[in-house]
Amino acid sequence: MQLFDCIQSIDSLKLAKEINKRTVGAGKTMRVFFEVNIGDENSKYGISIQEAESFYDKLLKLTNLKVEGIMSILPYVEPEQTRPYFRELKQLQQKLNLKWLSAGMSNDYLIAVQEGANMIRLGTAIFGSRPG
Repeated sequence: MQLFDCIQSIDSLKLAKEINKRTVGAGKTMRVFFEVNIGDENSKYGISIQEAESFYDKLLKLTNLKVEGIMSILPYVEPEQTRPYFRELKQLQQKLNLKWLSAGMSNDYLIAVQEGANMIRLGTAIFGSRPG
């Protein structure tokens, strides 16, 4: 908890409560994003878009968490096919009045930014892909 100041992958209330408990013990408030599984993919973690508002309300009750954004890893499709997902995430971000939308990776970051993401993750573009 002392080495970082933001967690972008809150994907369950159990995890959120554990982080809250540990930050209370550390005398720290943790900035967090909650993860939305926008494509409802079994291979990915996160809250469904339908449950996002309710989950957000539950997170707000955890006193040592400061919810600042949402994060999502979109389905791996052709970049142009990601637009509807980014738009839906942007609408959720605006509805909840959150500062950050962390969505978009090396293959689709240009569309992510065009559709309103204000934080992107470019690991593959910087470091290349992992050996298979």
